[in-house]
Amino acid sequence: MIWGMECFEDGTPKYQKGFNYAVYTLWYKNKETTTGSETDDGWIHAHFSIHFEKKKMFILGDRSKDYVE
Repeated sequence: MIWGMECFEDGTPKYQKGFNYAVYTLWYKNKETTTGSETDDGWIHAHFSIHFEKKKMFILGDRSKDYVE
């Protein structure tokens, strides 16, 4: 799997900041669909959020992971 975060041209991740969270766009695709060209189709985007007070990260609001600062 190839994945990455949507970023500005300088490499800083784009995000929307809320009161106690940040939301990013995560892009991914399977390696089997990759031929090395940047114009390949098959990229899928997903909602990725970090909730600072709960110390949890969510992908698509379904899968979560706790973290420690």
